[in-house]
Amino acid sequence: MTDQEIDIQAMALLERALQQPKEQQRNWLNAVTDASREVIDRALEMIGGMDSASEHLSTGAPGEGVAEAAQPERIGAYRVVELLGQGGMGSVFKAERDAEDFEHLVAIKVIRPGLMSEQLVERFERERQILAGLSHLGIARLYDGGTTEDGGPYFVMEFIDGQPIDKWVQSAELNINQYLELTIRVSEAVAFAHQNLIVHRDLTPNNVLVTADGQPKLIDFGIAKPQDDDAPLGQAQGGSLSQLSLTPGYAAPERYDGVMATTLSDIYSLGKLLDRLLDGHPRDPDIDAIIATATATDPADRYATASAFAQDIERYLGGHVLAARPVSKREWVSKFYNRNRVPVTASIAGLAVLVSALVLAATAYFQAENARAAESTRVRQLRTLANYMLFDHNQQLSTVIGNAEARVQLVDRAQSYLLTLSELSEDDPTLNIDTARGFIELARIQGVSAQPNFGDQDLALENLDRARQLLERPGTPTGSASAAARGRLEAYRSLILLHAQSKPAEAEEAIEDGLTAVLAIPENERGIEWYEALSYLRRAQFETADLALDAPALSELVGLFRQEMDQWPTELKESPRKVIDQAIIQYYFATSFSYGDGVDPARSLAEYDVAEQLFSDFLELRPNDPFALYFKAWNAYYAFGVASQNDRLETASERLDRAQQTTAQLRLIEERDESLQSFAELLLEARADLDARLGKFDQAIAAQQTIVDQRTEYMALSNNSSSRTSDLAYGHVILADIGRRAGRRALACESYGEADKLMGIVADRGELRGYVGKLRAGVQENIALCGQGSAVSALKEINED
Repeated sequence: MTDQEIDIQAMALLERALQQPKEQQRNWLNAVTDASREVIDRALEMIGGMDSASEHLSTGAPGEGVAEAAQPERIGAYRVVELLGQGGMGSVFKAERDAEDFEHLVAIKVIRPGLMSEQLVERFERERQILAGLSHLGIARLYDGGTTEDGGPYFVMEFIDGQPIDKWVQSAELNINQYLELTIRVSEAVAFAHQNLIVHRDLTPNNVLVTADGQPKLIDFGIAKPQDDDAPLGQAQGGSLSQLSLTPGYAAPERYDGVMATTLSDIYSLGKLLDRLLDGHPRDPDIDAIIATATATDPADRYATASAFAQDIERYLGGHVLAARPVSKREWVSKFYNRNRVPVTASIAGLAVLVSALVLAATAYFQAENARAAESTRVRQLRTLANYMLFDHNQQLSTVIGNAEARVQLVDRAQSYLLTLSELSEDDPTLNIDTARGFIELARIQGVSAQPNFGDQDLALENLDRARQLLERPGTPTGSASAAARGRLEAYRSLILLHAQSKPAEAEEAIEDGLTAVLAIPENERGIEWYEALSYLRRAQFETADLALDAPALSELVGLFRQEMDQWPTELKESPRKVIDQAIIQYYFATSFSYGDGVDPARSLAEYDVAEQLFSDFLELRPNDPFALYFKAWNAYYAFGVASQNDRLETASERLDRAQQTTAQLRLIEERDESLQSFAELLLEARADLDARLGKFDQAIAAQQTIVDQRTEYMALSNNSSSRTSDLAYGHVILADIGRRAGRRALACESYGEADKLMGIVADRGELRGYVGKLRAGVQENIALCGQGSAVSALKEINED
């Protein structure tokens, strides 16, 4: 048996051992009969490691058994005061900043050079900006980071003078309610981190410090161990399971299979943390149910959010029925009585009457519930579950970092439910619209272009076709709801046809089909969904006009959509929907001044700034909303283009920084969206073009050549799709323009030639579209100049047309 196999079996055995009382764990392991001796010995070794304070580096006060270590005088801008702890991965120092501007104490974790994988360093750098912005009483602040002179990464964090939570509660003499209230405060801090795109990845007692005044503080987000915790098992450095960034007894079961950490992994750890705090204390069935739900083996069976976990604990403290444990009629009445004991017992004479009334009311309530449940069919249950997964749970997960894989599993399960519904609903046509809505939302998540998605456009189109078949089934109700579903369906289909398949004519036909269905509904029958469907169709029209560089059409659509919004119902006008739609309209309005006969760079930049603020306003209402982040990034990128082409290079650089920062934030959430990778490349390409305009020619050429090489590989992988071929053609145009500015004639002429060949391939298919298509005439003009032997200075600036 290999070391890795021993590690895996030992970890599984250790999980079982940790369910035993702490003082019995070693004896239990030694008595195991269904594991080999080497596996048992490895599990015993792991338990020993867990007990060793020197194996963990905490950013708090000194622990026991601190080893001696070389103490540097300074790390970055901080003067080192003392060593707090040392372990296999490095050291933690107490330090103070003694710059003239301010002084404060910090804890600096220094990682030994070479221990953090490149992938983990890259990921942490992406998260550090967001983590540094976290401001919560229950979270230790991350102030700074960098690399020491010998190459060791370091992180500068708030110094917490406190104890690990399990040690603190031992000396605090708390009652069980106080344990639970402390857990709520920890959970609220975790929920805040999740809302700000951060998954902790290693929630353990050592990473929750409690100060002298009883305030818990989370420390060490995702940096508690040196390995890349998102790498599959066996691919981390050293290949040992014990080196992964997870702690036995607190890490979710899926982590041992190499599954990346998600918010649901943190919820598992919260459940285990509560279990540890209550070790040795009596518990009732409700507390057991809370812990069992949080620590369910299947992530889908856990609390959906850390807030939901905290809310169930609050229900327990308030004497309410838990989400984690349905109760009998007797228990429900008992809980009601306990919550209302004072008024119930205020009058002995009224007690019997009140209790009788409660029993009768509760009995009637449960009889009615049972009757309704008996009438529920499997079809309706599936419909409710599928809708919850797609419209509620997915939306909760979609705004938090690290949930991509959990969302994929959720969507896959919803797909199977909807397929079953589509078969069973033949006997109940009234369910067809709801089932069609489910397929339409599923398609949006899977692959609708021009917004974040999973990148599976083929499956998305299949599900849109299924939705259409349901809406066209005999017996399906007609009216506003059906028309709204059809409108949204055609809007989504047009975006896929337009962007993923380069079929603008078919996209316009889809939009017309949707508008025909929607506008046929009389005004007095138009509900909220109807107005939302028209909004989706208008956005599809915006995309079509923008791709065709049709500024007059954009301007006309802006005016039309604004008039339609004036007719919205009050409920819709007062919803976040209005804020995001106003931002979308403003984005396209700004774009209408960026090309065509009415081009006005100054006006365009000013309008893009208005759109930026509107997107920010919406993100205040819905933090980390992927759709808003997506358009906010494109808004900044378009503004960059306007500024760059008009020699406002400082403005261009600032707008490009905004676009790259927003895209980095979005990629932390939408890790499976390949279009974001393409967009990130587009931003790097923009940076190369800007560097060339600033005279940094060698740097610009090297960066753009890398992008061209990558796109050549992507084009081959996509079987030379028109979209990828057009992207590569555009990359060659940028490389040629950079070569022209640098005075490198051979590079410029060769790249223009490559661009024209690729454009020709797409044009032969009838799919050369939008901006790339507009560039071809200038490219061919420069190719002719190259053929005539013209000097490089005579070549035309293609990318300014």
